[in-house]
Amino acid sequence: MPTHVEDVGRHHGKSIAPDPNWAGLHGLRDFVLAQPPPFRLHCKDKIKGGHARMKRVQKLAAASAVAAALLLAAQPAANAFDAHAGYYYPEPQTNEVYISELPVANDARKRSRAAFVIGLAAQHSKQNHAAGYHLFAKGGDLEKLIIVATGDGRYDTLYRLRALLAALTSLARSTELFARSNHPHELNFLDFCKLIGFKQVTVTNGKDIAHQIKIR
Repeated sequence: MPTHVEDVGRHHGKSIAPDPNWAGLHGLRDFVLAQPPPFRLHCKDKIKGGHARMKRVQKLAAASAVAAALLLAAQPAANAFDAHAGYYYPEPQTNEVYISELPVANDARKRSRAAFVIGLAAQHSKQNHAAGYHLFAKGGDLEKLIIVATGDGRYDTLYRLRALLAALTSLARSTELFARSNHPHELNFLDFCKLIGFKQVTVTNGKDIAHQIKIR
């Protein structure tokens, strides 16, 4: 019999002799039940204390797991690096996600996005007045569209930047690709961007304001 069991019995005023028939956990259970109430209460308190400690450990482990999951979920956003921020436009102050019901066109390629930008620049050159912005495609697959204002006081608020996108809708509707879609009059410029394969559109006043849109 372990000596600490004997010590517990002496603590309550009674010496407990080792039981030669003790065998494993079942023998210990029977042994405890056969002892006076003070001894049994002492054992129960130890068991309850062990359960309480176990619950605290489980809660701590669960909290750690949740914290780790949140950290992993936030990691892609933290690791996302915009190579063009600070070069073509300031770090975007506002962001949004635009979900278009249109699928990407089967013939949408890097070349088609480059052709769209070149064609739009050609239209601007034919006009008698400056468009007030530059539009170009960047990224390894030209999947990022950047629109930069060329003058002060024009596109210096989020509302004016969105108005610029709305004005570009009419230009997009003049393209063959947009005309082939169903109900082109119900679509906007961001739908066209999805159709042609752009995944991101950034509009900026070219000074201190930038708004970035992820297209899904």
